Amino acid sequence: MVLPNFILVPLYLYPSPGAWTFLTDSIAQYPNLLFNVVINPGNGPVNNGTTGYPFDDYINGIANLTAFNNARVLGYVDTCPPSLLPACREVSLVEADIQTCKPFPPPIIFRHVSNP
Repeated sequence: MVLPNFILVPLYLYPSPGAWTFLTDSIAQYPNLLFNVVINPGNGPVNNGTTGYPFDDYINGIANLTAFNNARVLGYVDTCPPSLLPACREVSLVEADIQTCKPFPPPIIFRHVSNP
């Protein structure tokens, strides 16, 4: 029997009260399994407009996840969404998303990376 050594979880839902409980319960139930959790608020980090960082709900949700030794949060930045093809996002916008991911521990997943 082959057992997984980690799970990749694309957690693309808003952290409203109780929304991530299914995941934190699973993380607690399987302490020997690493959970790599991709946080994707709205196709990349959502800036709350005041502080330059994600909404407090995300900050609190991420803190709940990283309280576990077997959970790692990965940031998410979309560089060239299909809706913008053949053009891609301006580099400055991608860099801004990277800055917004600062509260997330590294690494960051970059999606739709194009060749120059």
